[in-house]
Amino acid sequence: MKIYLTPLRFPEIESRLLDYIERLILSNKIQPDVIIEPFSGSDTISLGLLASNKVKKALINGINPFITSFWRAIFKYNDELVGKIQKVNAILEKYKLFNQPKKELSKIGLV
Repeated sequence: MKIYLTPLRFPEIESRLLDYIERLILSNKIQPDVIIEPFSGSDTISLGLLASNKVKKALINGINPFITSFWRAIFKYNDELVGKIQKVNAILEKYKLFNQPKKELSKIGLV
């Protein structure tokens, strides 16, 4: 079973491309400093290349405001995000609540 480093959905699609890019880097004997991911999805490629030390830095870009907000929260509001995650009681009822419209999420202080 392959372990994906991204917390976002559908990493298996990008992981196929990650394997290809890693082989391409090795076969060409190059060590790029930066990976630029212009169409950010699950960010499997950037995170995988960072984790395997194939690149030193990743620049990600995307038009999905939810993904952009997620990464902003990770890097800019890390302590607050971790605090909120630690307070969540992970039970099935909460899972169902998280799948509700945005106004429902505001009731538990997550929006």
